[in-house]
Amino acid sequence: MVEKTIELPTKDEEEEDDEEVEEEEEEVEIEDEEEGDDESDEMEDESEDEQHEICKKIENETIKIDNACEGMTEATKAVLATKKRQEEEYRLQYEARRKEERERVEQELRSLREKQERRRLEREQEEKELAEKMRLAEEKHRQEEEFFQEESKARIEAQKRKREEERCKKQAMLAGSLAGIVSSGNNCNSNFVIQKPGKVERNKNDKGREEREEAKRAYMATVNQKPDISHFLINDLKNEIQELHSRVCKLEALKYDLEKRHERQLYDLKELHEREKQVARHRAVQRGLDPNEAAASPHPPKINVASKFDRQFDRRSYGDRRIIFEKVTFHGSLNMYRRNKIN
Repeated sequence: MVEKTIELPTKDEEEEDDEEVEEEEEEVEIEDEEEGDDESDEMEDESEDEQHEICKKIENETIKIDNACEGMTEATKAVLATKKRQEEEYRLQYEARRKEERERVEQELRSLREKQERRRLEREQEEKELAEKMRLAEEKHRQEEEFFQEESKARIEAQKRKREEERCKKQAMLAGSLAGIVSSGNNCNSNFVIQKPGKVERNKNDKGREEREEAKRAYMATVNQKPDISHFLINDLKNEIQELHSRVCKLEALKYDLEKRHERQLYDLKELHEREKQVARHRAVQRGLDPNEAAASPHPPKINVASKFDRQFDRRSYGDRRIIFEKVTFHGSLNMYRRNKIN
């Protein structure tokens, strides 16, 4: 009969086994912590798969230990049973911890989903309020534009009517002045006289000033008529005073504008006259003429296009002769001729 000798594990070997188990437990805890950080469904599936794998490994190790314990002593079996019990306790603790971790993750996911849904509803409500505000602002802006357009149209129409009324008043006043001029003449005679062409212009020049003076006197008489205020009420007098005041203000403003326009036109005329003088002086210098004489004269300077000492008739055109006499270069040629003659 063959005796089987089984070596009992020593104390050092048991300590090494315990250290390995602790390292495995720490690695499993680290893996569990890393797995617990993810909050997705895939992480849960992977963690469950790993848990099944670990359980299978533990079962396989347990089966190996049971197979190895068949030929061991009681002490070895007791050690292995203790180890097996510790592993079983660890497995139960691990499952409980994993269950708590899953519940915590599910709770966090539920809270996140609720928060997301609540935020989505708040965002939809904010978008609705913003759209309503934008719609109200656009409606208000559109109403303001319509009101402004209507007001501008009404103002333009009022200005047109006012201008038309003023034009009618002026026409009526001019018609009254012309009627006064015609009525002041001899009513028995005809209102026109056929004259010779030579006398028409002279008569116009002679009678033009007299007619203007007569028209002016008739217009001033029409304007300076004293109104009858005996039947006016207080409100009518106030309205009449306001109209007169507005008319005086308008005439004063028109007078001021015309004076300023006259001053500006005089200044522009002076500037143009000075520029004209400068241009004439510059042209005179280019043509070899006296710049002071050209600038002082109101007429352009005379340009000679032919010499009075020529005996032959010049067949060249006017433009060619003008270019020749404008661009005179006789000074240099004369000096050169003198130098050549001396040499």
